Amino acid sequence: MNDTAPLRRIWLCADDYGIAEGVNRAIRDLIGRGRLNATSVMVVGAAIGRDEVAALQEVAANSPRCAIGLHATLTAPFRPLTIHFRRPMAACFCRFRGCCAQACCGGSMSR
Repeated sequence: MNDTAPLRRIWLCADDYGIAEGVNRAIRDLIGRGRLNATSVMVVGAAIGRDEVAALQEVAANSPRCAIGLHATLTAPFRPLTIHFRRPMAACFCRFRGCCAQACCGGSMSR
């Protein structure tokens, strides 16, 4: 490495806070030790609740370089957090690939 080259800084983000208690503990530990700069909270995960959120807030408050974001979960087996959720009829549900093709490529997306 060249001695005159500028130092590069990277941000490390741990995904899926809330998916499991062990993952939550590891993420909090790494943030507390300054090894992670960010995490995304998976609010539909099996291990997310007020206590887990409070624990994350506490460790993040002591780590000024820590960012917390929201993990948008679009895939199964997770369901929306509403009691009124009903799966739409198959004929009414547009496919994700088709939506991407329409939005990005004007309707054509090679397979």
